[in-house]
Amino acid sequence: MRAKLLRYTAIAIVSTSLVSACQTTNKYGYDYSADRCKVQRDNLLEQQDYFADDLIKGVLVGAAAGAALGALTAWATGGDAGTGAAIGAASGAVTGASAAYFNYVQKQSGNQSELLSTILLDMESDAERLARTQQALDALIACRTAEKNAIQADFDAGLIDAATARSRMATLNTKLNEDLRVARDINKNVSSRQANFEVAASQVGALPGRRPASSQASQPAVQVSAANQPKQEEIGRTYTTLEKRSVAVENSVSELATLQQETTEFGGFSTSWLSSPGLSEVAAAPACMPCSATAN
Repeated sequence: MRAKLLRYTAIAIVSTSLVSACQTTNKYGYDYSADRCKVQRDNLLEQQDYFADDLIKGVLVGAAAGAALGALTAWATGGDAGTGAAIGAASGAVTGASAAYFNYVQKQSGNQSELLSTILLDMESDAERLARTQQALDALIACRTAEKNAIQADFDAGLIDAATARSRMATLNTKLNEDLRVARDINKNVSSRQANFEVAASQVGALPGRRPASSQASQPAVQVSAANQPKQEEIGRTYTTLEKRSVAVENSVSELATLQQETTEFGGFSTSWLSSPGLSEVAAAPACMPCSATAN
């Protein structure tokens, strides 16, 4: 019995060690620590974290504060507290799917100047992050392209055989799948944030003659004073910058998707780039070999 217990304990320890050794590979589908484009991808992951953050932290808190103020006002004037709370929560709200940010900032701002300054600073922050995202995507695409070309060059020079080339291309495809997932997640969040900024810019009159389809308000909610017009104009210019940079990021995501597709075929790897005759008959290497020493 004691011998069996020791044997089972030894098996459990070995199994746990193997699982631990494979954790990095299992998470990404390849050994991320050995990724030749790790620095470039880490830069992109940093931007993913930024755009994944909620644009309006505490919207419900702001609504609750408005409701409390409405209730307090009703109590002080002898009115109905329930009705007062409802008015306080909804006062000045702009309707529409992407109006939450503007409504939140409007509630939290003490005056018109503060409202415009907050919107402008938030938009400038996103514009700067979009520039970083573009740089990260360009660098990652260049690195992955160089990796793809290196596999091709090694095969053309006879340094690796077809099976090795296929295996390396399959590993590259796995990397690109992960890259593309991150890039598309960023692009989705960028679009959502931009829609909120469009409503905000429209509601402070920074986009004359333009009403976002996502908003139901026909007129700007804020009539900007002459003193605040410079900020209003800067919001308009910054939004234009946001639009241009968002389009550029979207185009880079499409370029990354094209690169990913070039390394993809029926088995999860490309064969079209293997130009030598008869190579289509060579058995394809598995797309992912956890814990194996796959070339990068």
